[in-house]
Amino acid sequence: MPVTNSPPPTRPTTQSMVSRAPLCILSNRVRKPLIEQCRDLLGAQAPQAPKPESRSAACFRIFGVDPESCPKCKTGRIVVRATWCATRVPLDDIIASLLPRAP
Repeated sequence: MPVTNSPPPTRPTTQSMVSRAPLCILSNRVRKPLIEQCRDLLGAQAPQAPKPESRSAACFRIFGVDPESCPKCKTGRIVVRATWCATRVPLDDIIASLLPRAP
């Protein structure tokens, strides 16, 4: 019998078996206990929760642009005087209140 360098035969897997494999290891129902067990076995500590960061601080950290600086003079600071909250009022009512009405 001739000797060849071909790899040994493997068991065929379907795409569904491959795609489901990572999901069953740490599924939502058992994720927390398994992660705690892994930390105990490895002697690792849980990571610290990230410190809360404002949006302007995150924008400055990521993009290097301070969104609170004045866009005109670049030295002043922008102050928030009012905020807008979403409402359930229909858009037609809002536009009608903004537009002048004819007599």
